[in-house]
Amino acid sequence: MSIKLPYGLKDGVLVHIQDIQERGLACNCICSACGAMLVARKGNKKNHHFAHYKSPECKHAVQTALHLAAKEIIAQEQKFTIPEFSKVTNEEEFFEDIDIYLDLPNKVQLISEKTYDVHNVYLEKKVSDFVPDIILEIGQRKLLVEIAVTHFIDENKYKKIVAEGISVIEIDLSEFKDDFELEMLKDLVVTGVKYKRWIYNPIGDKEWDKWKAEFLLENDEERKLYELERKKIERLNKEYDKKQQKGKESREAFYLKNLKAINTHSINYIDNKTGELIPKVISHVSPCPEKNKYFNGEYYANIDTHCIRCKYFRGYRNERKHIICLANYYRNKDK
Repeated sequence: MSIKLPYGLKDGVLVHIQDIQERGLACNCICSACGAMLVARKGNKKNHHFAHYKSPECKHAVQTALHLAAKEIIAQEQKFTIPEFSKVTNEEEFFEDIDIYLDLPNKVQLISEKTYDVHNVYLEKKVSDFVPDIILEIGQRKLLVEIAVTHFIDENKYKKIVAEGISVIEIDLSEFKDDFELEMLKDLVVTGVKYKRWIYNPIGDKEWDKWKAEFLLENDEERKLYELERKKIERLNKEYDKKQQKGKESREAFYLKNLKAINTHSINYIDNKTGELIPKVISHVSPCPEKNKYFNGEYYANIDTHCIRCKYFRGYRNERKHIICLANYYRNKDK
């Protein structure tokens, strides 16, 4: 499919198809991405556009033109608006505990949006071992500007930027990678801030550290009261846990004094449907204070039919070899 290019390079300058009077090869334009010759198609039926002449269509032509245009605009205008630099407190580990006892603002603005005069602009100039898209000199300071169309700053480049200690703003123009207008682009990259974001700002980071220190100092009394309350709660929780553990140990010792061994015996019964003789193991305890059943001179209780329904039953112990039976305890207690 033919790619309709709105921009080409003529004598090293980015030009729009509408600014070209000549048609065909007479336009003397080349592709901003691959350098191939372009033809200006300015017919009556289709929208005017550039196309590659006897060479494969270049997929990145529009993106490269956008990249180049943004750089040239900033260089020509000699002005640049920086976005505000702010921090969101609930995204900071520093405030994980503090927000429990202090009323924190959701966002702290540290540097305001502002337009600066740019004294010098350098395009594709090497800094240490990486090449930023644009270097702006504003007064005595440098600001790096990265134009992002299809590729954004990766972790490796970010580390190199931080090592240099220079502030960096990235302008995300990926939304306009298929087509754009120069006047619109001027507003986006020079005065606008919607598509700009701080990648690294050492001055802003220092202001952030300063703000945090001042904030804690101003609220030191609340912090001390919180710490006292926190320690009190920790102490009460420990006392409660200790009391619970002691109660648990005491209860277990009490239960161990009221164990009854589970005995088993086998019986055979006839299945009502099949008439077959089926063996069955019966678990029981004896003697039974509730006198549920009597056999061979002693009262007993079957576990499944009597014990688990008894109000004195408190569960099993020792891998279900014993049950906890509080019948004798309550009988003696009520005497």
